[in-house]
Amino acid sequence: MEHEGLYYYIPALSSFYKDEDTLFQFERKFIHRGGEISLFDFTDKLVNVYGENAIAGIGFYFATLFRDIFITTYRFFPILNIFGPKGTGKSEMAVTLLKLFGDLPVGINMTNSTVPAMADHVAHTRNTLCHIDEYKNSLEFEKIEFLKGLWDGVGRSRMNMEKDKKKEMTAVDAGIMLTGQEMTTADNALFSRVIFLSVSKSEFSEDERLRFEELKKIENKGLTHITNQLLSKRKTFLEKHVAAFNGAIADVTPHINRSQIEDRILKNWCIVLAALKIMTEEETLPFTYEKAVRTFARMITRQNGDVVAGNEVSDFWSIYQELFSSGFIEKDFDFQIKEVDELKTTTQTIQHSMKVLFMNPNRIFGLYAQQKRSANEKRLPKDSLKYYLKNSSEYLGQQQKRFRRNMKNLQDRESVKLLPGDGTVALEYERPYAWCFDYEKLKQNTELNLETDFVWEAKEEAKVTDDSPERPREKPPAPEPPKLFPY
Repeated sequence: MEHEGLYYYIPALSSFYKDEDTLFQFERKFIHRGGEISLFDFTDKLVNVYGENAIAGIGFYFATLFRDIFITTYRFFPILNIFGPKGTGKSEMAVTLLKLFGDLPVGINMTNSTVPAMADHVAHTRNTLCHIDEYKNSLEFEKIEFLKGLWDGVGRSRMNMEKDKKKEMTAVDAGIMLTGQEMTTADNALFSRVIFLSVSKSEFSEDERLRFEELKKIENKGLTHITNQLLSKRKTFLEKHVAAFNGAIADVTPHINRSQIEDRILKNWCIVLAALKIMTEEETLPFTYEKAVRTFARMITRQNGDVVAGNEVSDFWSIYQELFSSGFIEKDFDFQIKEVDELKTTTQTIQHSMKVLFMNPNRIFGLYAQQKRSANEKRLPKDSLKYYLKNSSEYLGQQQKRFRRNMKNLQDRESVKLLPGDGTVALEYERPYAWCFDYEKLKQNTELNLETDFVWEAKEEAKVTDDSPERPREKPPAPEPPKLFPY
């Protein structure tokens, strides 16, 4: 083909390879297929089908068209993560956005693909959308790390066998859309790198089905004319992207609690909001920039709450609660809760009244690891978990404390040693250094609740008088066999 006085050879469309169906499969789908629908009408139908998620989706598309500008300035670019159960339309939304770049199919399946295959998949194009499907939290460590690297534009490390046989990093120049039926919570560092959209509705009315089918007919006619139209805005993005990004942060801040929002999450969303800010000034869209600001503020707050709930410390206390509720850890054996007027620990002295959780560390880290294994979840290494706990806001230090020694089963645990002479008994204790935590703060931040009540119920017996007829005595129930301790 000829372009501005120069000639270019495109092997994928050459007659030399027209009979080779297995070659250049991606390139033959990355073609111009323009339709007639306007940007306004297409965006309007997208919002009618996918709701407020479509505002984030179309904003991500705008930002991706000029991804190289954003990543050159800020050294990162977010990942669009669409999460939801089967049949909710998460992959269909990704396919619709892909149609803006030709006939691109649903993305690569993470579960049955290798890291080199995924690295090759994301390296095909520049400033375009790229889809990765079937994310699961049980994926191998290398795949999770690969996804994290996509955020700052780094693919995988490999040996260059064609040049000097030295190590090189593959580049990632596309905007990544990640879909799956599981939240990206295997690593909170990954979850904070995504723009998280959730879909849950799997049953649709007839009107909703008709709107969906109409959108599919439109995208099958071709949408790349919209992309070609918007690429003419490149000079505007070069001039305005910094001011738009700073303005997006300033605009969304009044709608959120900035001090509690993770900075990375806020900046991810504001990259997309900046693209919308520029585009709403250049093009007419079916929603206003102010609506996008309010929508993004809610989504930022929700995602930040999910990160806080899923961080390493909160996850530990969630498992601690499960172990307590299941009877695997017990009061006096594994923890004590006491209200103290003064607390002296290895790190500080606190001179005011507070409720303290004294945690026996002897068994809990092993039980934590066992619980994570049984749930097929990746566990945090013991040293790392200890570091996070000791640096949490609820941690107060360590203090030597007496705990009942835990036995193998109920009979052994409740057995006592008779002391000679007076017939008194002695229970067996151990004295580890307990980890001290502010219990009230834990309850507030992690919803931990280790306090229980005993409720004694007595059956009311009918009063028997001398005049009452004699009733046959009921045989008392047989005593229940002793229950073994859960482990």
